[in-house]
Parts: sequence; C-alpha cells; structure tokens
Amino acid sequence: MRPYLNFSPKPFARKDPLGFIFILINSVICIAVILSALYLWQIQRANQQHSGEFSRLELKKELLNEQFAQLNKDLKAMDLRAYDKEVRFYAGIQQELNAPWVNLLDALGSALPDGVRVQQVSSDGSTGEDVGQTIRLLAYARTKKDELVLLKRLQDMQDFSHVLIMNEVYEKPAIMFETRLIYHSDKGN
Repeated sequence: MRPYLNFSPKPFARKDPLGFIFILINSVICIAVILSALYLWQIQRANQQHSGEFSRLELKKELLNEQFAQLNKDLKAMDLRAYDKEVRFYAGIQQELNAPWVNLLDALGSALPDGVRVQQVSSDGSTGEDVGQTIRLLAYARTKKDELVLLKRLQDMQDFSHVLIMNEVYEKPAIMFETRLIYHSDKGN
C-alpha cells in the first residue's frame, strides 16, 4: 500500500471525499435544526393564539352561563298561569271591542216591540267568522206576548240566527228573560 502524499500548493490539493461527506452531513443537520426551530416557533405562536381564543371562549361561556342562570331564575319567578289568565282577559276585551255594536243595536232596536225593554246586551265571544258573533240579551217584557213578538222578529231577521231563550223569570209586573242569539253583521248590510 502506498501512502498518499500530496505536495502541491493548497488550491491544487486534492480534497478528501470523507471530509466532503462530513461537511455535507453537518450542513444538512444544521439546516434541519434551523427548520425544526422555526417550525417549533410557529407552533408556539399558534398555540398562544389558540390559547388566547380559548380563554376568550371560556370567559364568554361563563358569561352566558351566568345569563342563562339569571333568565332561568326570572322564568321560575314569573307566574305563567297568571300571565295566561291576564292574556285571556285582554283577549276577551278585544273580542268585545270587535263586535259591530252600532249595527247590532240598530238591528235590535228595529226588532223591539213597545212592551219590551232591553236591560243588557253583551258578547259571549265569537263562534267563528262564518257563523257570527254570539250575543247575550237580557230584557224585560210587560207580557208573554211582547216577549214572543220580540223573539219571532229576531228569528225572522236575516241578521240573527239561533235565537234561544236561556232563562225566564216572572216578576211583577214584568217578565225578565235572557236570550242567546248569533248576530251576522254581514247579512243585513
């Protein structure tokens, strides 16, 4: 075996292939370490951003839970049955206001005989748009004949249907009677 001796100046010196491989491997390792460090830095930044967002979401969740607890407490405190009763009461008032009172009273006035006096007219609520408005009539008649004349006139009018006597009390000197009927505001007009 011959030893390798090179006496030429440095620029002409022959490079050792193992040294070149060693430098190449060291360069690749350095680049890999730098890239790993950059990747780790980006992961930490992303983790910090997500951590901040997660903290904000946790805070928002706590606030929403507090609001939900307050609303749940308010809902338990609210008496829904009383509220429902109040809504029904106001719906009844609205139904009363929806009755066509002027036309109804004109029609009743034209049907009244001389011996009958109306004490009270009230609406019992609508029975539907096609059927009409249910009306309760409390009146006094001098005689039974006057009462029957009123009922017959109401039955003969197109504005009224289902004319029924609900109650009748004989008091001196008159007869008090209660009638229920259905008023159709659109038939007579």
